[in-house]
Amino acid sequence: MELVLSPTGTVAAAEKLAEEGRARAAFDELAPLREAIVNGGTIPFVKRARIVVARAIVRSDGELEVYRDWAETEKRRKAREANKEGADTTRVANLRDAVAVFREAAKEKPDDPSVQTDLAEALAAIPGEEGEAKRILEGLEAKSLVSSAWGYAALARLRTLSPSGEPK
Repeated sequence: MELVLSPTGTVAAAEKLAEEGRARAAFDELAPLREAIVNGGTIPFVKRARIVVARAIVRSDGELEVYRDWAETEKRRKAREANKEGADTTRVANLRDAVAVFREAAKEKPDDPSVQTDLAEALAAIPGEEGEAKRILEGLEAKSLVSSAWGYAALARLRTLSPSGEPK
């Protein structure tokens, strides 16, 4: 007997895995929905799935990549092959993909602390974006609105950095 989850059940299961820090498992859980996720569907569970994928990318420190693992696009393949000097590493490019998902969600829900926490967590992992991440998280913390332990951990890391982004 095999248990088959509905798409919303699949997303909920993946959310739980991501919250537990099991990024690869969360990512793999959403594989059956990959076409909808990659194509950016507007159905609410697809939007939610995109956020979970972005969380998995961030919590894997940029190791997971939707386009490499699921659907390599021509644009991404060419960018990877060009690998121009000064271009983002694959890890940073993956994290920027996650940031784009969170910024899109923030446009729809600008006052949602969960979206803001996710955005800041992602920004905190990208060199040069630490300042924005710290401002967001400190603003949320002042109102007791940091929505995850991951957000608090990112804030703690950010507070150990000097203004130049280097460890103190």
